[in-house]
Amino acid sequence: MTKSNIDSQALALAGLFQATHLVEQIARTGQINEQDLKVCIESLFQTHPESIEDVFGGTHSNLKLGYKELRFFTSGKNKTGSTPDVMRYAMGVLQLESK
Repeated sequence: MTKSNIDSQALALAGLFQATHLVEQIARTGQINEQDLKVCIESLFQTHPESIEDVFGGTHSNLKLGYKELRFFTSGKNKTGSTPDVMRYAMGVLQLESK
């Protein structure tokens, strides 16, 4: 696997974790960051992107929340106010995708 493939997979995984964090946050508090939501919603309409970055607005920085979530789940340090539900949601989405 090449470095660009790994980078693309990490970016896609960050997008998934950002979306699942937002789902959990709106269910728990009823409030979310509008910019983070905008990135997730607009990614649904990118039908012919030239790169994976284009799906998320052309830059990695649009997925800061998703990367923080990934770091939390890989390091065990909660800096996002996340709950284990985010991981369950993400794993459920990945399981559905594989079917």
